[in-house]
Amino acid sequence: MISKVLKAQSDGKPTSKAASKRGSVYDNKGSAARLVNYMEHEAKEQGETGAYFSQNSDEIQKQEVIAQIDGNVNGLKKEDSKFYSLIIAPSQTELSHIGSDSQTLKAYTRQVMENYAANFTFAGGQRVVSTDVLWFAIIHRERDYSGSDPMVREGKARSGERKKGDQTHIHIIVSRRDKAQTVNLTPTGAKTRFSIKLWQEKNAGDFQQLYGYTQQTHFPNDVYKAEKLSERVQAFVTKHELEDYLSIDRIVSIGKEQDFGRIFYRNLNMLESSIEKGIRLRDPYSVFERRNAYKKNVKQSVNQPDAKSERSLKKQIIRLRSEYLKEHGVVLTELDLPSELIKKVYNEHTHKWKFYQNLDTLTTILLQNGNVPGDVEQQLSQLASSEEIELYIQSHKSKTKDQTQIALDTTSKKTSDPTRETIFENKLPDEIGVDSTLQSSYMARLSKLQGALQIASNTDGIENIEWGTRPSHKRKKFNRHNQSGYEVDK
Repeated sequence: MISKVLKAQSDGKPTSKAASKRGSVYDNKGSAARLVNYMEHEAKEQGETGAYFSQNSDEIQKQEVIAQIDGNVNGLKKEDSKFYSLIIAPSQTELSHIGSDSQTLKAYTRQVMENYAANFTFAGGQRVVSTDVLWFAIIHRERDYSGSDPMVREGKARSGERKKGDQTHIHIIVSRRDKAQTVNLTPTGAKTRFSIKLWQEKNAGDFQQLYGYTQQTHFPNDVYKAEKLSERVQAFVTKHELEDYLSIDRIVSIGKEQDFGRIFYRNLNMLESSIEKGIRLRDPYSVFERRNAYKKNVKQSVNQPDAKSERSLKKQIIRLRSEYLKEHGVVLTELDLPSELIKKVYNEHTHKWKFYQNLDTLTTILLQNGNVPGDVEQQLSQLASSEEIELYIQSHKSKTKDQTQIALDTTSKKTSDPTRETIFENKLPDEIGVDSTLQSSYMARLSKLQGALQIASNTDGIENIEWGTRPSHKRKKFNRHNQSGYEVDK
């Protein structure tokens, strides 16, 4: 039993160029008139009356459907979705079991919409009942192949070709707002508010219970996706010999739990990429958990250092051996100081900066004494104390602050105005590279300003100066050559 929410942008794409300009028939940003008219037209072509039905009524005409859906949008913005399209598609064996009876299908559709309402969960425990939901449905008897059908991809059918057998299904148009127009009923939002998977499972279970159907009901593409995922993981496990590391069944199970969603496949790609780079996590399945859990697991992984860190560590070891040879004239062999031991300690160390501090201490001991201490691993594995960590953090913050201050100083120098500063130092404009045609304007301004300051010093204060403004476009045009922009009381 397939019951799903259709995607407004991708489902129902037009096949002709003329129709493509109008977009998908399921576009839900505007009026529902186009979709309602299309559904009625398709039903009549297939021998049905073209009438809609709802939770409590039959034989509803399209004008009423359009009026109610389009009028139930209070509180929604122009770019918001106004309604959603649902579909119920029983299999041919399920249709055969109920005789493809219209009344039985209507009764089952009403039960599905009761499940739809009950599946919404809001903050504070608020619930929705079927009478709160505004919806209309119509029965179609035929279906065509689309470009995404497996039969079309395999070349066994053509897009637009009529499917064989009983293809009865139900289309539902449901308003995004409840009848009171107080809350949004969004089935494509957060799973904590509406779980499509739980809704589908409840619908399938109700069909079995209501009509005594004992066979296993099916879900949209679940079996196909599980098979493809199993083939992919099996090929990867075989290629990298990971039979003791990864469980195919467990990954497929996780995929089902996460609805084979985009995030699941992103995490699977991340796991495969890390394995190909030589990284093996202690718990590979943590990749499919929260992001923070994955990062923590990466830090605790048993992999070798990454390429950049490994090169840096290798240089440190080479430098140590070279200095030891110069100091004592003896080669420091792998038996004396194993490189693998140093890499192992580095990989397991919590604070890398402390490890390198320990390595420098070990280097000093070797160069001074000439003898390799027996506790090399312990020497390198010493953890940082709380005082050392605090000191490290403070020095790091101080360094960052100094760098920030340098950047600010540099910026302030770049944004300073040398022309303005130089004028107040009573330097001529040509001394600072100002165009000679503007010299008279600058000097006039300077003269006016000096005069104003002189008057202020001989009177009660600077408040006797009236600082003028540049005239607006309605006043006399400002002449930069003979006006300074300042007015002084005489």
